[in-house]
Amino acid sequence: LHIGAAFFAYASFTLSFAAGVLYLIQHHQLKSKKPKSFYHNLASLEELEKLVYQPILWGTPLLFTAILVGLLWARQVYGQMRILDPKTLATALTVGLYAAILVMRSLSVLRGKQVALLSLSAFGLVLFAFLGTRLIPGAHHYF
Repeated sequence: LHIGAAFFAYASFTLSFAAGVLYLIQHHQLKSKKPKSFYHNLASLEELEKLVYQPILWGTPLLFTAILVGLLWARQVYGQMRILDPKTLATALTVGLYAAILVMRSLSVLRGKQVALLSLSAFGLVLFAFLGTRLIPGAHHYF
C-alpha cells in the first residue's frame, strides 16, 4: 500500500506537470501574434487547466496515504516512526504544497496560468523528494 500509493501519487503529479507545460505552451500561443500550427493541436486552456488540477486532486491524498502507511510501517519494523527522515520531510512538504494548490484553486485565489506555474514548481519538489533525497545521508532508499 505504501509503495503503490506513492507510485500512483508521483504518476499523478507527473501528469499534472505535463498538462501544466501544455497549458503554458497553449497560453503563450494564444498571446502571440503568430500562433504556430502546434497551437491547433492542443486542447483549450480550460480543458488543460482541468488536466493540471485533476491529477493533483488524486495525487495529494495518495501521497498523504503513502506517508502515513510508511510511518506506521517504520514503527512496526524499526520501533519508531522516523518522522525526521529526509525523504519523509521532503514528501510531507510536497503534500503540503499540493494541498495548498488545491485549497487556493478551490477558493478561486489561483486560476489558469498561476495554477500551471505553481504545479510546475511543485513538481520540482516531487523530483527532489523522489530522487534528490538519495543524495542525503540518512534518508531511506528504495532502489
